[in-house]
Amino acid sequence: MLFILFLGILRFLFYLFTLFFLGEGVAKEIKVGVSFSIPPYVIDGGRQGVEVDLLKEAFLDSRHNIKVVALPLERTFRFFSQKKLDAIINVERGMIESELLTDPVITFYNMIFTISNDVNSVSDLTNKRVVAFQRAKMVLGRDFYMMAKSNPNYREHAKQQLQVLQLMRGRVDALVMEEYIFYYYLNKLINHENLMKGSDLMGVKIINTLPPVKYHFAFHDSELREIFNRQLGLMQTDGRYKNILQKYGLIK
Repeated sequence: MLFILFLGILRFLFYLFTLFFLGEGVAKEIKVGVSFSIPPYVIDGGRQGVEVDLLKEAFLDSRHNIKVVALPLERTFRFFSQKKLDAIINVERGMIESELLTDPVITFYNMIFTISNDVNSVSDLTNKRVVAFQRAKMVLGRDFYMMAKSNPNYREHAKQQLQVLQLMRGRVDALVMEEYIFYYYLNKLINHENLMKGSDLMGVKIINTLPPVKYHFAFHDSELREIFNRQLGLMQTDGRYKNILQKYGLIK
């Protein structure tokens, strides 16, 4: 009888050990790499934004702590590959090993914003001064990749607010950017009349010929990835996902 009781106590102690030291019971600091600022998806260096809110909501009821690390996009991928980061956002399938990816999190609708009357498609950008977000040529299809490769005036930059200002001041002929990011920065510029002096808002043409991009998050730890996927599915079902998008104006 005492032996059976002793075995029961051992099993209970083993259960407590696995719960608090091996499983979700261990509070982990999850370092997540995000782009510096891609509002409304990431705002104020990762303090808030659509994707930041989705990430934090997914781990709200867990014992894990999210630490957002704001970096240039290229550096987030490099640090993730070196395992200096536990997770990153905005990864298209094919960029890294597929087994590290979560379910699709959000879709970006990228567009061409131009002040040139003779730009109507990607092929028309070949001889234009074009600026785009980092890794644009890797995610926007073959035609865009070929244009970027052959155009000596094609550039990719991390600071997207500067890109909008360059377009409005005529320093570039075309800008490639996600639509809500463009409107966010344009509205900020409009509120600073001195920055917009001489700009022609009505002269900006929008060309919607680029393929939408479905983005995933990526986690090294399969357990964390499973937690996120499970919670993402629940958020999409119970309305929290829609509410977060609505909060930042992505749903009218």
